[in-house]
Amino acid sequence: MVCASHNQLLIEVIHCDTFIDNSLINVFYEETKAFEELEVLLAKYDICIAIKEKLVKDSGVAEDTAYDYIVQKLLTKPRARGAIIFGSDQEVAGLMRAVRRCNATGSFSWIGSDGWSARSLVWQGSEAEVEGTLSVQPQANPVQGFDLYFLNLTVENNKRNPWFVEFWEDHFHCRYPNSSRTPHNQKYTRACTTKERLTRDNTAFENQLQFVSDAVMAFAHAFKDMHRAVCKGRPGLCDAMKPTKGPELLKYLRTVNFKDTNNNDMAK
Repeated sequence: MVCASHNQLLIEVIHCDTFIDNSLINVFYEETKAFEELEVLLAKYDICIAIKEKLVKDSGVAEDTAYDYIVQKLLTKPRARGAIIFGSDQEVAGLMRAVRRCNATGSFSWIGSDGWSARSLVWQGSEAEVEGTLSVQPQANPVQGFDLYFLNLTVENNKRNPWFVEFWEDHFHCRYPNSSRTPHNQKYTRACTTKERLTRDNTAFENQLQFVSDAVMAFAHAFKDMHRAVCKGRPGLCDAMKPTKGPELLKYLRTVNFKDTNNNDMAK
């Protein structure tokens, strides 16, 4: 869900953008809740929605014609040059390719959410289409020690992860010895030497890993607090946590209090 402050910031971006008519805007979204919150704010500030379209959420489902239709619809409203997009990188990449196919490059000013802005999948090959995009990103800090840990992983020392072989094959474009045949590795004719190594030169890290780390830590602390409360110090899962009830766990998630890897307070 997109928080109210995030939507408020988007409103400020609209008013500051001198390249668009700030009384008329287009909106594309995947999550209905995010759009509903934004719609209320747009009305509050007398900003009308010219065109609104819900994007297909599942990656690869929508065909090119679906994105072409959206762009062609945009072109029918020449006054509404600004467009807010709540979407993921796969869907927005499809939309930008459609902009190029429809000869609409440079026709719109995009305002992006953190789900796709700064993602290489969107801008690679569509640099001209995304040029000038204004985007909103939450502040994220590196997860201390993660890069060193990850760069030292190999297939041999990371057998606990059943998908690591697939990652390795995709990363180095080779077929790992004795790996199972999958739809993904059939295209690789070269065999992996097993001597390949992850380095800072060949491995790019997601900029928002901090939020994954924080989420995992939040669940860990919630389980710990719940176990302390209902199992009274008994080791292992007690009967009261078999099975763990979602609504009950949620109560503990909402009250977690801990410091993250960058020593920031994570509290309700």
